[in-house]
Amino acid sequence: MFDAASPVLSHAHPTADTGTGFLHSVETAGAVDGPGLRFIFFTSGCLFRCLYCHNPDTWKLHNGRAVTL
Repeated sequence: MFDAASPVLSHAHPTADTGTGFLHSVETAGAVDGPGLRFIFFTSGCLFRCLYCHNPDTWKLHNGRAVTL
């Protein structure tokens, strides 16, 4: 039952004004995963370790240039 006094629930994620991370590399004309071209930022520190990962060199933490978002 809908209650107008209830808070709105959503899947929104909390965000911060700034953050830091490590930029592994940039691809200016990516066309591998679908039609069209895209500008891609690769970050380092992925912990998923997917069996068929296209970018295992991004797994290491702190690998790349430190950036502020």
